[in-house]
Amino acid sequence: MDGFSIKRLLRRPWLSILSLIIGGVMCYFLCYLANYRADQERQLEDLLENYEIQCVVTDRKGRKADDLRISSRYTDFITDEENGLGMFTDDIRFTKEFAASIEDTKWDLVGISNPNCDEYTDERFGGGYETEVEDFFDSEEMICLMSAKYYEEYKGTEIMLDVVDPYGLALSLGVGEVFLKVEGFHKGSDDKIFMPYKAAKKLCSRITHSISTDTVVFVLKDNSKVDEVYTAAETMLPKVDPDSYTPGYSLTIKDQVYKANGAKLRQDIARTGYLLTLISILGFCAGFLVGFLGTKGETRNYALMRTMGMRGFKLFLTVLFEQQILAFIACVIVGIITKRPLTAAVFFVCHALGTLIAVIKPVSARPTELLRDQE
Repeated sequence: MDGFSIKRLLRRPWLSILSLIIGGVMCYFLCYLANYRADQERQLEDLLENYEIQCVVTDRKGRKADDLRISSRYTDFITDEENGLGMFTDDIRFTKEFAASIEDTKWDLVGISNPNCDEYTDERFGGGYETEVEDFFDSEEMICLMSAKYYEEYKGTEIMLDVVDPYGLALSLGVGEVFLKVEGFHKGSDDKIFMPYKAAKKLCSRITHSISTDTVVFVLKDNSKVDEVYTAAETMLPKVDPDSYTPGYSLTIKDQVYKANGAKLRQDIARTGYLLTLISILGFCAGFLVGFLGTKGETRNYALMRTMGMRGFKLFLTVLFEQQILAFIACVIVGIITKRPLTAAVFFVCHALGTLIAVIKPVSARPTELLRDQE
């Protein structure tokens, strides 16, 4: 910036201050909105990728989700990747529960497919377990986890349990015994014993001559495929019907919060996009206003400068530079503060385009026309 340009800026301090304030405030608002939208997009991406949509098998009316005694054809359908829901499912949680006892001591013996099945083994709820058996919950061996209290007493030994499957009792079956080797402990109630679900299936088959599962819960592998899961499950696990009297099971997908949050975030992102466009247009208008006010009443000066030999293009660049230098400084500062240099640059371009349109006509006319206009 040369001394002549500085003098011209100081001749109209109010216009310089106006240009600095308008440029700085509007640019900051645009950068703030851009940051806000980026944060919303990150939240939406996190929701799509990490939100856990639980799917629960219930009775047809949707009132009951435990002690369902689900036959193996339903559990096989859920795990089948070709003709069932296996391609959509993740973190499948099967449980099978028996009443168990050693002499007068009673326990709940529960077969679980992974530690997320029960709060006593799930670290997310303050539980947990320890065992030296690799892939404990995927084992078919007759092994178990007892509470820390009983683990010290039975560690590494086999315990014999009298077991009862209430479902089998209805068929005059379901009573037997099992030997379980204590291979670890869980951080939960003393009256619970956990065994691998696959081993529990074998035990169930042995004492009832059939296989049943008490609860089935899984999460979706891809949250965007909620509707596809409903369609794929329709034949075996239709949607809940509160008025149904038909025996069977239904699939409840707990996606209400997911859909509501997703819709809200998408709506907010769209609104923020409209505001970004509006601020950019207002930046263009502000640039036009600054250019118009900056060239108003300067016709004679431009004519004299052209008469003294300054070319029209150079005059145009000089005037544009004068009108934009303060806005440029404001945008640079805002871009650094908000860490949004690209957004600040976009605003500056919009602002500069508005100024360009405002100044191009007054400075591009011939000196005689400029003087004639002045008269």
